[in-house]
Amino acid sequence: MNISKIFNSISYLQIPMSITSCYFAFVNDFNGFFIFLGLTLSFATLESKPNNRIDKYIINKPKLHSFLIVFISLIGLSSIFFGLFVFIFNHYIGNEFSTGLIVMGVGYINVVKSKIEIFENNKNTKLTK
Repeated sequence: MNISKIFNSISYLQIPMSITSCYFAFVNDFNGFFIFLGLTLSFATLESKPNNRIDKYIINKPKLHSFLIVFISLIGLSSIFFGLFVFIFNHYIGNEFSTGLIVMGVGYINVVKSKIEIFENNKNTKLTK
């Protein structure tokens, strides 16, 4: 068994993490929701190939891919900075979910890294539509 198959198998842990994230959203525990959402995103990045038509469409459109990378990066960095701001200054508005925001932001940065790698690996080859 090669290493990519092992990581693809591990990436299926995103399903129970996603279900757990939905549970925490249902019981209004936003810190748990953001933590498990970040873990879901991190496990989703372990897949080594684009897995749906939207990914294949975006890979074939470089401008759209660049916009997506910038957009996801801004979401990730803003959640990390907001979570750090709340955590450091102990702000009363979002003190209960600052750790979750930081973990979710790291998950989004992992998604950006994964999308860049997929784009670089498939830049010279055209994917089937």
